[in-house]
Amino acid sequence: MLKAADDAHGYSTKLARQLSRCDEHISVEKGELKAHYSLCRSRWCPVCAAKKRKEQRQMINGILTVRTDERAKTKSTLKHKKLFGLLTLTIPARKERSCADSLAYLDRCWKRTTKTREYKRLVDDGFAGCWSREVEYNAASGWYHFHQHALVEIPPNWSLQDLRDEIRSVWMKCGGGKIIN
Repeated sequence: MLKAADDAHGYSTKLARQLSRCDEHISVEKGELKAHYSLCRSRWCPVCAAKKRKEQRQMINGILTVRTDERAKTKSTLKHKKLFGLLTLTIPARKERSCADSLAYLDRCWKRTTKTREYKRLVDDGFAGCWSREVEYNAASGWYHFHQHALVEIPPNWSLQDLRDEIRSVWMKCGGGKIIN
């Protein structure tokens, strides 16, 4: 059986080998600039992670553009137009929980949340969003702390505070931690 240090060394070696294959450079061929790249697609690779963030920004920008255009075309009063808000869901940090266990816990909490009657009612009312995850590691304490960020459309006839209160209530019942406004 491998010790944790041996396993970490093996993972580090594999990751270093994967990252070394990632390359992006420009060359001049017959007087023309040519871009060359070979992506490793690792989330830890600075080149690939930057490309992924750019793709996500473009996707979110596209969604916002479409929704904003729809809102501009609507002739109804402001209370019937869709507005946007930011939510951040967290889970309680536990020293004994590994990174993988924390991610699995966040997944379980999110799945439980989306299956509740309250969440389904929000979706029926027009709640939608773009979600992404972030992990922070505190080396001093050895804790992993996960966040789930969201850019959400606030359903008509809801305020951002009402939406936060409803999501907070459901999230806490399903095992999540606090919601950062």
